[in-house]
Amino acid sequence: MATTSVALKTETRELLEILKKETQSQTLDETIQKMIRQIKKPKKSMFGAIKGLPKFKREELDRFD
Repeated sequence: MATTSVALKTETRELLEILKKETQSQTLDETIQKMIRQIKKPKKSMFGAIKGLPKFKREELDRFD
């Protein structure tokens, strides 16, 4: 497995350590991967009706029998 070193501020490292405990991750790498997956996951609001528009109600005249 290839590794890379990344320079972090002390505060950032401390925040990652807190997230590591909260997410029950084994490593900081696993913590970062979980964060990326969470950010990249499609938001629920992206599915279904367009946000802000009223629900479409079909009129009786619109139906073809």
